Amino acid sequence: MKRTSLLISCVLLVTLAVLAPGGNRGLAQGTAQTGSYKVYFPLISRIEAVRFDDFADNDPVWNLTLRQEEKDGFMEHLGGLFAAHIRDNSALFAYSPGWRPLGDYKLEVDARHVSPNRKTYNGLGLVFDATDDWSEFYALIIAAGGAQHAWAVVRFTNFGDDVKYLTNDGYRGAPNFMKGWDSWNHLMVIRRQDGVTVYCNGKKLPDGNTTDTYHGSQRLVGLMVTSYEFDIGEVEFDNFKLT
Repeated sequence: MKRTSLLISCVLLVTLAVLAPGGNRGLAQGTAQTGSYKVYFPLISRIEAVRFDDFADNDPVWNLTLRQEEKDGFMEHLGGLFAAHIRDNSALFAYSPGWRPLGDYKLEVDARHVSPNRKTYNGLGLVFDATDDWSEFYALIIAAGGAQHAWAVVRFTNFGDDVKYLTNDGYRGAPNFMKGWDSWNHLMVIRRQDGVTVYCNGKKLPDGNTTDTYHGSQRLVGLMVTSYEFDIGEVEFDNFKLT
């Protein structure tokens, strides 16, 4: 009963604002001669579409999208996390939930290198703007470098065989706000039209801006893992979010 009364009161207030020539000009506008009025309502907030996976179960289903060789490794839901198991030297593999942002977006994940302890240069990263066949995609990657990780924004073509570094011509040493060893880091990519800005633990990475028009038409997002010197490694992901 109270909700009905409130609704009727709101309708009456709007009707009076529209019909009264001397009413609030911020709400109604028109001409007294014709008796026609237009009502303008302020934009209160912008609704953001959010997709989130805490890896507590298999919803959504993550699919293997790119693996150069069968022995490279695999990823699985394990203990409320998305665990990646590296099993080959120079491995590269990626998984995706099939999410496709159609406009500007923000992509986030918590990630860490679990093992081998203090070895280099296994990498983990956020993948974005990937084509359907994964012949072309981008990634923000951090590579395990002990107490001083390295990072880069990379464009992959030819199914990951060809690499172009979009930041500093390659991996650079991370700032002190990127945690080392097996600590968790929160990675974030913001894509605005052709511009990309990358963050770690809420802070922009040094010179973490790049502009590139060569992006995938389908714009799939996901996660990737790489290895460099060692053929065994463990990586963990949590709280994957697309806004």
